[in-house]
Amino acid sequence: MNCKQKTEDRRLLCGMVNAVDTAVGDVVQYLKANGLYDNTIIIFSSDNGGAVDFGGNNWPLRGAKFTLWEGGTRTHGFVHAPQHVQKHAVREDLFHVVDWYATIMAMASGESDIDQYGDGYNQWDMITKGTKGKRNSVVYNYAQ
Repeated sequence: MNCKQKTEDRRLLCGMVNAVDTAVGDVVQYLKANGLYDNTIIIFSSDNGGAVDFGGNNWPLRGAKFTLWEGGTRTHGFVHAPQHVQKHAVREDLFHVVDWYATIMAMASGESDIDQYGDGYNQWDMITKGTKGKRNSVVYNYAQ
C-alpha cells in the first residue's frame, strides 16, 4: 500500500480502503480461478457521505456524514455483472438502499413483475438497460 497521507485520520482511512480493496480482490481472484467470475453479480455500495471530522471531503456537495444534504447521503456504488450490465455504464438515476431488496429479488428470481417491495423499487432494468429509474423521491427518517 502506498498511502502518503499527511494526517493520521487520512492514513487510517487509506488503510481501511486498502483492506476493502484487497478483500474484494481476493473474492474476484477466487471467482476467476474457479470459473465463476463471468456468471457472478458483484454489488458494491456505500451507506453515506464522508465524515469531514475524519478528513472526508464531499465537495462539491454540501454536507457530510450525519447530515441530510447530498454530501451526507449521496454515494457511489457499482454493479459488476458481465452477462447483464454494459461495461463502464454510468447511471445517474435516484437509487435508495432500500431498492436493493426488490432489485435483487427480481434479478435472482427472474420475475420481472416484482416492481416494488416495501419501500424499495426494482431498479434492475435501470441498472442493466439504462431505462429511467422508478424512484423520484427519498423519504428520510431522521430522529434525534
